[in-house]
Amino acid sequence: MESPPDSPLSTSSRWTRTLKERYKILERHKLGEGSSATVYKGLDKTECRNVAVKLYKSAPGDSSGLEAFKQSVEVFHAISAERPNIGEVLRAEQMSQKRRSFEDMPIEARRAGSKDSADSAGIMRYKTDVFLEKLDVRDCFVRLLDYSKTDSGEPGLDAEDEVLFLVFELGDESLEDKLLALSEDGETLTIDELRALQWTLVSIVWGLHAAGYVHLDIKPKNVMSFEIDGREQWKLIDLDGAVPSGSKQNLKALTYTPEYMPPELAHACYSASLVTSSSGGR
Repeated sequence: MESPPDSPLSTSSRWTRTLKERYKILERHKLGEGSSATVYKGLDKTECRNVAVKLYKSAPGDSSGLEAFKQSVEVFHAISAERPNIGEVLRAEQMSQKRRSFEDMPIEARRAGSKDSADSAGIMRYKTDVFLEKLDVRDCFVRLLDYSKTDSGEPGLDAEDEVLFLVFELGDESLEDKLLALSEDGETLTIDELRALQWTLVSIVWGLHAAGYVHLDIKPKNVMSFEIDGREQWKLIDLDGAVPSGSKQNLKALTYTPEYMPPELAHACYSASLVTSSSGGR
């Protein structure tokens, strides 16, 4: 009996590379490609399951691939190692906003509304606390299963295969592909599907924020559907575009897509372009 094509027992020549004597890569089956890496369909021989393997590009004198790789591993650890305390972040911002609103009120209005505000605030604070205790955004991010390590066990160039790679769970369909298929059929997402998607996107942003990062490249191609307990779950699959909140960044080294970049980044890029043009640069 012939083994299935995706089985580790298959002798099919389409499996062209093996990493760590465990992950077989189908190099002819690209799942996606970016400026710093290419993602392939792969097979985990140990667990006998299909996976996604991301191979980072590297060239002499160019450290961008290594930097993107290390950044992704760092963010994944921050997201998955322990539950991000999104509750504290959200409560702090709510209190800050309420404080600013209260300070802008006339003195008479502050006195008149102080008791009612205190009662309603107590109720809302209790409901918010209960909700936030149950909030966990980790399911909104793809699971990192493995990555290349140096001889010392640190994230880096694999000592044996001499490549940089990440191994993820394999998703079903990107948001970009789903929207395109629906458009071709003259259909759209249902209200329930839109609500689930919106909740996921908000959770992704808040989860990163709670862990101390902002993402500059969230786009339909980087959001993938997974089946969990019989239901569809959207997840962010690429963290190369995440950077520490409040950090200074070199625009030329950032990962982003012009049509999906955040307004703040677009303003910075546009301003830099104007400066270059006005000085006669190209």
